[in-house]
Amino acid sequence: SKYSEWLEKQLKKGVIKYFDYSEFRNVKVIGRGGYGIVYYANYHGTEIVFKKPIDEIAKAFINELKQLITARDCQNVIKVLGITTGMGNILL
Repeated sequence: SKYSEWLEKQLKKGVIKYFDYSEFRNVKVIGRGGYGIVYYANYHGTEIVFKKPIDEIAKAFINELKQLITARDCQNVIKVLGITTGMGNILL
């Protein structure tokens, strides 16, 4: 799909980094909402949170990712470090 192609392009350009989900430790659910589930984890000594969208290939997921990338330098916006695949989905 065009969304998968866009995602692959961003990974190749280095705009988005891929993280190995098997390296996440102490994964815990910290919230649920209409758009997905939010998790806490430890990644090589760094505390992180990540989101499992309800529909990982949906237009809404890619649009959210685009907005977060565009606003990555804004002080009040959560920084997107990258994506991973785990639990059978793409995770943000």
